[in-house]
Amino acid sequence: MKTFAAKKFLTRVLISTVATLSLPTCVQAQDTPVSSPGRDAPAGVMNSMLHREGEWMASVRLMTMSMSGSRDGRTDLSDAEVFNRGYAQSPQNMTMLMPALDVMYGLTERITLSATLPFVFNSMDMRMMDDSTFTMKASGVGDLRAGAMFGLYRGRRQDLHFYAGLQFPLGSVTARDDMPDCPNCKVDYPMQPGSGTFDVTPGLTWVLDEDRWSWGANWLSVLRTGDNSEGYRFGNRHDLSAWGSRQLNRHVSASVRLSGSIWENVHGADPDFDPTMSPTQDPAAQGGKRMDLSVGMAFKPTVDVLRRGRLAVEVGHALAQSLDGPQLATGWTSSFLWQLWWY
Repeated sequence: MKTFAAKKFLTRVLISTVATLSLPTCVQAQDTPVSSPGRDAPAGVMNSMLHREGEWMASVRLMTMSMSGSRDGRTDLSDAEVFNRGYAQSPQNMTMLMPALDVMYGLTERITLSATLPFVFNSMDMRMMDDSTFTMKASGVGDLRAGAMFGLYRGRRQDLHFYAGLQFPLGSVTARDDMPDCPNCKVDYPMQPGSGTFDVTPGLTWVLDEDRWSWGANWLSVLRTGDNSEGYRFGNRHDLSAWGSRQLNRHVSASVRLSGSIWENVHGADPDFDPTMSPTQDPAAQGGKRMDLSVGMAFKPTVDVLRRGRLAVEVGHALAQSLDGPQLATGWTSSFLWQLWWY
């Protein structure tokens, strides 16, 4: 009897143990998407992951940037120094607010299609030689970016993919605002919501997931083609970043990212602009290079449909920058991201 009771007890323990160990796997398979390398990339990173065949992802992204104080090279300039260089106006600060809608679709296991449509809200404060000030504003839809990511290598924990995209000139380069002694005048180069040109946007992304850690590096360029309707084109731009992300618990992760950017001066000139009026109308004062350090957090909800989403935020600050000035220096940047994926 004792032997039978012991066997019955051990059988119950074994069944309970197997059921307990199997439960998390069953729940994960039903309620959460299979993890893909790059899924935990910081909020400010674009095109971080390939999607599985048939998988959709939509995201709403909000990016901000604040700039203040003129700089030439690495030297800060006062308003008086800007005026002494022959300019009639000196930019004080500028804020850029850009919400965007991203949509991605896994065409195959190695090809993911993507499209991004931004909306641009720009504001810049200016000071004139008589010490009076005014604010210049412009807003509107930005340039549409569409392309595809091609998997060069895809493993269980590691991805390497190439991005090939085009940027379509939906954004305006003739946005206008009322300014002193100039009602309904065209706003300056950095204020325009669009580029006015068809641009090529190649990129390359590597991601690696290791237990609680994930790593990645991302390169993206914007190569301008031809001149726009106003007789110029913005300079090419190149962005490179590398990051590390740590899973703090099942629902929260933290990240650190180092990024560098190089952008060229405007080629050609808008005939409506006077390059002596303001540095922001001078095509030779638009290029530069900058290095940023950003920190971020990401949250994965577990309630109903939200468990297939991710909320991420990232805040960055310029570590170093050298500008073809006089040009406003970048201070803080931020990115807020909500992602939702489904089959």
